Amino acid sequence: MVFVLDTTGSMSGLIKAAKEKIWSIASTMAQAETAPEIQMGLVGYRDRGDQYITKTTDLSEDLDSMYAKLMDFRAAGGGDGPESVNQALYEAVHKMSWSQGEDVYKVVFLVGDAPAHMDYQDDVKYPQTVKIASHTGIVVKAIQSGNNRAATKKWQRIARLG
Repeated sequence: MVFVLDTTGSMSGLIKAAKEKIWSIASTMAQAETAPEIQMGLVGYRDRGDQYITKTTDLSEDLDSMYAKLMDFRAAGGGDGPESVNQALYEAVHKMSWSQGEDVYKVVFLVGDAPAHMDYQDDVKYPQTVKIASHTGIVVKAIQSGNNRAATKKWQRIARLG
């Protein structure tokens, strides 16, 4: 599983709860009765012009290390509404060391409060990335933080596509 987390300034009041939710999902999956082998990856994202666009940590079985990396994420930057969701999703799907076994459940949880920048010409747009994810057996789930109504429709679209 890969968690893609918006770490822009607009998440400052929401990021603590978002990180707690992410860890709750990860630990619940790790404690399932069938004792699955769990690997977790992270993509923190902001936007162009910020300190970083994405910070990616590849899949790992070391959940304690992943917890520490998750807790290190801080909200800053941003400034406009849309964020680099497209690049973050692309990296989650294409740059992780996904297991290739047929009995592997592969999932990306996208967590954020703002829609994707659809005006960046060199981005692979999320509908295309989600379609590729689906063809490779990766499920994309969208979890909206906050209650930005303008973002809700976009997040619902990502969820339907995923």
